[in-house]
Amino acid sequence: MTEIKGDRKHAFNLGQLVGRLSKIQIDNDNTPAYSRFSVSSLSKANFMSVANETISKLGYYYDSDNLHKYIPGGYELDDFVDDIDNRSPPTNWDISDEEVRYYYALGIAEAITYTDIEDDE
Repeated sequence: MTEIKGDRKHAFNLGQLVGRLSKIQIDNDNTPAYSRFSVSSLSKANFMSVANETISKLGYYYDSDNLHKYIPGGYELDDFVDDIDNRSPPTNWDISDEEVRYYYALGIAEAITYTDIEDDE
């Protein structure tokens, strides 16, 4: 698979965050974040507000003993928010809103379908 870079990576990472938050919320019998932050509603104009709210909501679950099952092995929550939280917000996007939504949807799909498989060894 080709590595996703630049603005596409920003959109994909946000999708990952929303997807992981959604898995946590579903497991806690709450409405998933992807319902509130739908693919069709994401745009370059509201990207940072969605990112900030998602990061804030993930922080609520951060201390949970079970958070590790939502994050792929070897990663910390900080690794997921780093691309969005510790960089300047994208201002001069090199992709269209349609591409932003596409990569955001890919990120959500990957996060929702991720399952942690523990080794029996």
